[in-house]
Amino acid sequence: MAVPSRLNFPLHPEIRERLRRRSKVLFGNLDRLEVAVAIAASPDGAVNATDLSAETGLLNVRVRAQLIALEQVGLLVAMPRAGELKRWYLRLDSPFWQTCLDLTEEWSRSDDDLASEIGPGNL
Repeated sequence: MAVPSRLNFPLHPEIRERLRRRSKVLFGNLDRLEVAVAIAASPDGAVNATDLSAETGLLNVRVRAQLIALEQVGLLVAMPRAGELKRWYLRLDSPFWQTCLDLTEEWSRSDDDLASEIGPGNL
């Protein structure tokens, strides 16, 4: 799974705010989409809250809450702790991850780009 070329963490503040608003509407949580995209972008699918926090700029506790929620719905599996302090999770195969990448790519475009495609009243 590769991150679309336009996406770099941390996200531009304007793009981040747009994604957070839409994440709140879609998932009921401001952080879920951003964390999901960071997980989807992980080359090996192994992630932890500390590394994702550094990557996204979100507080560790907020990232951890998303990891737990994604584990509860079967999108991640917690790996056994092998003497490490970090709790590692492994991304499981699911169309959810590509969907999050696709939505983020689409929603990262400027409002003018989106308006020309879908009409200004639908943003």
